[in-house]
Amino acid sequence: MGSVGERVAIIGGGIAGSACCSAMRKRGLECVVFEKQERAGGLWVDNYYEATVQLPKFMYEYPEIRFGKKVSKFPSMMEVCEYVDEFNAMQEIQSCFRFRTKVKKAEKESDSVWALYVEDMDTGATTVEKFSWLVVCTGMFSSKPKRIKFLGSESFKGIIIHSSEYRSPNIFNGKKVVVIGGGKSGIDAARAASAVADEVVHVCRTRMWSIPEKLGPLPLAPLFLSRLGCWILPPYYLDSGPVQMLHTLFRPLKLVIALLMELIFLIQLNVPYSAWPNIRFAEETLRSNTTMLDEKYLDAVRNGKVQVRKHQVEEIKPSSVKLSEGSDAEADVIVLATGWEHGFQELFDKDIAEKVAMEKDGLYIYKNILPADIDRLAFVGSNIAPLAAPFTVTIQSVWLAQLVAGHRLKPTIAEMTEDIEKLKANRRRYWPFEECRGAVVQGHMFGYCDDLLQDMSVSTKRRGFMNWLKYWFKPNIPLFWKEIVQEAHVARKL
Repeated sequence: MGSVGERVAIIGGGIAGSACCSAMRKRGLECVVFEKQERAGGLWVDNYYEATVQLPKFMYEYPEIRFGKKVSKFPSMMEVCEYVDEFNAMQEIQSCFRFRTKVKKAEKESDSVWALYVEDMDTGATTVEKFSWLVVCTGMFSSKPKRIKFLGSESFKGIIIHSSEYRSPNIFNGKKVVVIGGGKSGIDAARAASAVADEVVHVCRTRMWSIPEKLGPLPLAPLFLSRLGCWILPPYYLDSGPVQMLHTLFRPLKLVIALLMELIFLIQLNVPYSAWPNIRFAEETLRSNTTMLDEKYLDAVRNGKVQVRKHQVEEIKPSSVKLSEGSDAEADVIVLATGWEHGFQELFDKDIAEKVAMEKDGLYIYKNILPADIDRLAFVGSNIAPLAAPFTVTIQSVWLAQLVAGHRLKPTIAEMTEDIEKLKANRRRYWPFEECRGAVVQGHMFGYCDDLLQDMSVSTKRRGFMNWLKYWFKPNIPLFWKEIVQEAHVARKL
């Protein structure tokens, strides 16, 4: 159990680290946030050229504070960092941050003590500091790019870079560019290159759907972001037997709805056949890398400035990339939009690292926050892929803070293990395989947050018919949860 006298170490000063620090301080807990960069913001402090949030700003907010009216619809890196600074100032937690510090190693000294080896990145000096709780808020991936070693890479005469490394489109000027990877960073790189390159080929084994803001004349927010709209998804792992039966009963209807949406998207967006997704939309809603429509990218595809090849890379030759269907794409520059390595395991010794090691489809821990068999270790925002990150990590943080402060009992190892096995069975039955499947929440974000709030004795339901309508039909944007989050910050079960 915890108490108000606990000292909490938070690794990572981005969206999750700030939310976690705020929640802990509201419970009277002492916090230190260790951040490698020179300011708060995490991955948004230093990212690739023109990186933006992939959701509209009204979905990428803390419940407590809104983006300013002048902020871009899809906030830029700088706008996100300024927003986090504003949040930290409003919560009065700036003094908790230690910038330019890196936690090199975390050791469990005893059942209730963590020893952190902390490096001052300006002086190189390393000190050892002790805490009663350790919270990892570094995101799902490390800052180490995942560089896939393709056959023949060493023979390539041009430049091979990771998507995280370009800071200007000048590197693409007058070049033949091949972008490998179909996620947001790949789309962004192909779009940026198309403005200045001679030729751009975008190679993606899986061409994902890009979701517009409207379905025909109808805004998608009420359709996708309401609890009723989330019924298009498979059942949540904690749904009751009758609810799961209803999902089974309506499965054919849900498939028809998803197919109709696909047809409308293709017609509405005038997507060239070469860029048609080769994955069902219903499946994409269960993946970690769903993206909103990038109109400039789609324009570049329509105009032939970006050629989409839905194939795998078989070999890299001295001046081209050989694809799985046998063709070659000429290249002067190759961009690897291939993601990031998982990173937090390297913090720990062998025993703990094995307990938080990835299975073939991700890390399965209690509520995506607590390893069942490691006391006083938690992950906030580091093992979850939700639709709206700031909102979800806020709920995670408030849930964890109540536990750390001793205002709620921690479940037993047996209870946590049983819950984890239920989650694992649900994911492996309904969700497509990917390396982080255990962390993917996406549209189940609201069921997930309802579950955490219920643990805290906070109900998301309000009395009255109008509130019932809002509960089921109103888009669940973060702003609408402000009152509930305020209630959760002071909720106690002990």
